Amino acid sequence: MDEITETSKALQVSLLRVLETQQIMPVGSVHPVRVDVRILASTNREPRLAMQQGFLREDLYHRLNVFPIKVPTLTERREDIELLVAFFLAEHNLQNHTHIVMTAEALQYLQTLAYPGNVRQLKNLIHRAYILAEEVIDIEHIENF
Repeated sequence: MDEITETSKALQVSLLRVLETQQIMPVGSVHPVRVDVRILASTNREPRLAMQQGFLREDLYHRLNVFPIKVPTLTERREDIELLVAFFLAEHNLQNHTHIVMTAEALQYLQTLAYPGNVRQLKNLIHRAYILAEEVIDIEHIENF
């Protein structure tokens, strides 16, 4: 589940109920269905702080916090930027039957940026640059994003 701290309290209660009872009630049904699920939830907030600020129910926090995984921000792992750029460009090239490439200077510039939006921000930046470029993505395609 993406951005668990942004979900409504009602949805958090429903999720907690599913985790507690291991049952769901399909719409229109009168019989619950047993489920065996594991939940992987993400948030851009510090979970404990989100709980203290009222964005995440305390009981749900404790239920989900069985095995927390902290993923460093993209700014903290700049070595991944080159791999991600290559992946996103390859995806666009495959979908559109093109061969657009990025200059080394543009890639170097990307590695100097702050990424408060993390990987989504980089992905959108590459998409925009891909649209603007004809054959080669250069700094001019990304510097004002």
